[in-house]
Order: sequence, then C-alpha cells, then structure tokens
Amino acid sequence: MSEEIVPLEPRSAPLGERLPCVAFRRDNLKVFVYTDRDAMGQAAAAALVAKKQRIIEEKGSITCVYAAAPSQDDALRRLVADESAPWDSETCVLHMDEYVGLSPSDPRSFRHYLNTHLFGPLVARGRGLDPGVVRLIRGDASDTEAEAARYAELVRSNPPDVVQGGIGEGNAHVAFNDPPAARFDDPKLVKIVELAPEAKQQQLNEGHYAEVSAIPPALTLTVPALTRFRAADGREHVVGYWSCVAPGERKATAVEKMVLGEVSEKVPASILRTLPDAALFLDRASAQRLLTRIEGIDWSPVL
Repeated sequence: MSEEIVPLEPRSAPLGERLPCVAFRRDNLKVFVYTDRDAMGQAAAAALVAKKQRIIEEKGSITCVYAAAPSQDDALRRLVADESAPWDSETCVLHMDEYVGLSPSDPRSFRHYLNTHLFGPLVARGRGLDPGVVRLIRGDASDTEAEAARYAELVRSNPPDVVQGGIGEGNAHVAFNDPPAARFDDPKLVKIVELAPEAKQQQLNEGHYAEVSAIPPALTLTVPALTRFRAADGREHVVGYWSCVAPGERKATAVEKMVLGEVSEKVPASILRTLPDAALFLDRASAQRLLTRIEGIDWSPVL
C-alpha cells in the first residue's frame, strides 16, 4: 500500500456507522466507498449539508456550484429530501457548464437538468431557496463570448464556497475541462470549449445525443474557478468543500487515475487531492479498480 494512502476509521465517514463503508485518504482527498448508489448518495448529501452548515456559521451565507449529470441523481435526490439543508442561506447558486445554443427548456440543457432535479423540486416543497439567487449560464445567449465574460465576473464576485460535482468517464475531467486543454493555472474562469472525444462518448452513453456530430461546444467553469483563484477583492480564494460523486462501472478507470495516479492536468480531477477539504463518494462499481490495487485496507464492508 502506498504510504500516501491512509485508512480512516468508519466513524469518520458521513453518517458514521449507519451505512457500510470503506474510508481512506489519498493526500488530502477523503475517499468513501459504499455498497450501492443509494447509500453513496445518502452519505454525500449528508456530508454536504453538514459542510454547508459549518460554512454558514462562519460566514453567514454561502455560494454553491452544482453539476448537472445523471451521476449526481442519487446525491441530489437525497439533498432535496433533507429537511435540515440550509437553502435560505444560499445567496448565490452557480453551475458548472452549459451547451452553447441550448435553451433552458431543452431536455439536453444542464439548466433543464438542474431545474428538474434540484431547483424545481426545492421550490415545489417550499424549501426556502430563493429563485432570484440562482444564476445560471445562458448557453443560448446571442453573444457567447460576452456570456463567458459575464459569468466569469459573476464567479469572481461570488467565489464558490462549496462545489458539488463529478468526474468524466475515462479522462476524469471536471466540468468540461478535458485533457489536453485542461489547465490548473488557466487564466480564465469561464471559457468556450469543444468537448474531447471521451466527453462526447460520455454524452452518447448517457443518451443525451444520438451521434457525436450533434454535440455542440460548451461554456464551462475552468479548473481554477472550481478550486482556487484570485477573487474580486484581490485575495486568493480556495473552495471550502468539494463533494465529488462518481458512481458506476463506467467511472472506474477515471477513479483509478484520479486516486492512484499523479496529480496532473492529464487527469484534471486529481487536483482535488490538493484541496484542504474534498471528498470522493463511490459505489462498489466505480471503486472496483481500487479494490484490486490497494492493499492493507479491509474491503469486506462493501464486498
């Protein structure tokens, strides 16, 4: 076992002993492996609520970034159902990316996903989320460059305290920061990108598009925007908590690279290992390559 991989006590996991879990740390990244997607989502949501409450106690309010992808379904469903979640303290809600040219009513739009899986259900339940604080990327803006600049300024003026997201299949991208274009020192906070082949294949796998040629460019928050950058007040801002949820067999290769490989722009999600507080939530399927490679850990709770 690598000296950088440290087993953690089960009680360190979200929800403690309530869910069978294997926990360990790789550099700064805490990794939690659960038997199935539902347990993973329940734990990820519980941890996110706890982290939000802590940040709100310190700052009085919070800015959050959410990803839109089927991999987030389980965590978002549990998050919506959690009566203790402090939605009334979210003063700015952002999201990771959006396709160029799609309206928020298009089912392939990430705004549509978030309105369907998160914001809409919360408002319907009267959960305290003010729709006015939800500030989403206008992928159908007439001037895409101007929209990128507008959203970058929004991010710079509202540095994210919490990020809820996942990783790409195969190449472990974050948002649409795909290698070789992903940069840990990107000078931009938001940019227009053409999706890499692996990212396009993921969109096909998830059923969003029938053919590669139909997949448009996207506006995406860059790696610095999702981790650390110089904010509008001139101070270096570091995201307070990064919740990474990555279930399913198709994520297994990317998880292996992210956790066991080098911290490198070739594996964009590996940057999470350098943040002060980040957690990776897996199910048994997405952790399968870790099970065969990491020795010295008792995997029996999830086998």
